[in-house]
Amino acid sequence: MLPSEPHCGARRGIRYRSAQVARLPPDFLKYMNVVQWSDIAMLIVSIALEAAVAILAALAARRGKPHIYGLAFTFAAYVLYDLAGLLHWNVQGGLLSWLFLLATITALIAVWGLYRRW
Repeated sequence: MLPSEPHCGARRGIRYRSAQVARLPPDFLKYMNVVQWSDIAMLIVSIALEAAVAILAALAARRGKPHIYGLAFTFAAYVLYDLAGLLHWNVQGGLLSWLFLLATITALIAVWGLYRRW
């Protein structure tokens, strides 16, 4: 605690131990902003690539390879997950767990269909 700060809870007879302040480099906040923007940019690129894979997989599935719909669904789930993170949607963990389980199952079916045709 700083000497000028009043003791928290002193009126009630409670003593608090002050937290130790971590020493940060002087330009810490400037570098934090750079990291956040680069993370956002990488997330946007990732969403675009995942959406492209989902669209191409759906187009390939329409050409007579229906098992590829599983890959399209899997990458669409990835897009949904990344959009939820980017837009700060309040998506419950249980819902995402079930979505990823379903996406994994559909990806397994898609890969199994590719393996059988090969």
